[in-house]
Amino acid sequence: MKDIFITESSRSMNSRVCLVACTLIIIAGTAASVWAAVVVLKSGEEISGIIVKKEADSLEMTVNGERVVYKTQDVKEIRGRKAIQEPPEPEVLERNAALQLKKALGPAIDGRFQEAAQMLEKIVEANPAYENAKEALFMCRGVIGGTIKPDYARCVLEASFEMLEENYTRAIDLFKKGLIMKPDAVYLNYNIGYAYQELDEDQEALPYFEKFNDSFPDEPDVLAFLGTSYKQQGKIEKGNDYLQRAKKIFQDQGDFVRSRQMQMLIEK
Repeated sequence: MKDIFITESSRSMNSRVCLVACTLIIIAGTAASVWAAVVVLKSGEEISGIIVKKEADSLEMTVNGERVVYKTQDVKEIRGRKAIQEPPEPEVLERNAALQLKKALGPAIDGRFQEAAQMLEKIVEANPAYENAKEALFMCRGVIGGTIKPDYARCVLEASFEMLEENYTRAIDLFKKGLIMKPDAVYLNYNIGYAYQELDEDQEALPYFEKFNDSFPDEPDVLAFLGTSYKQQGKIEKGNDYLQRAKKIFQDQGDFVRSRQMQMLIEK
């Protein structure tokens, strides 16, 4: 699992609101410089493509959408270099997303929700698909509008910040504090379970995912975790029941790779 629920907005919990991973979410930033060029090999072959990396012993290119690497010793010359822009790698996008969100969370943690909301609005405007910023903005607006208590919002958003910093123990403490403030905030159980998973403390995570599953029984990643955990405890029938449910949901979503993974876990 990789996603973190942060607020109880009007969207379904199954919308997979995330705070940490957000793979492939584009955040405004500077794209990496690359070069369009014709590479002439010593064999006489000419390759037109995009040079994405040039090192002492190798040359990496994108040719017709595929990455290829040539040894520098095989390259005769490079012609027609032209600087262009290429979308950054997913890892770069992730880092940019985390940096943008952390900057916006800072004022909220200090209680400056109006300032945080303005920062988040800019992120959302530039990146309308970025659910994390949208959910954080929802919470800030809730405080401004009087529907969410400031202390609770600060606690949860600080916990979210700590998750981005990979300070999982601190995040767990804050999420638990938030759960005391608002016992019906079921999604916090998911966050706590996720953080325990990141610490490789699956047994600690189990009861929190169970509580989350009681209210939201159709989250396939949680079902998969519960199924695997119960099978490890020797509760084979119970574990397989969870895995079967996860398999069906993945099938219904058209995720046949994950569905097959569930079948393999059932047969294991």
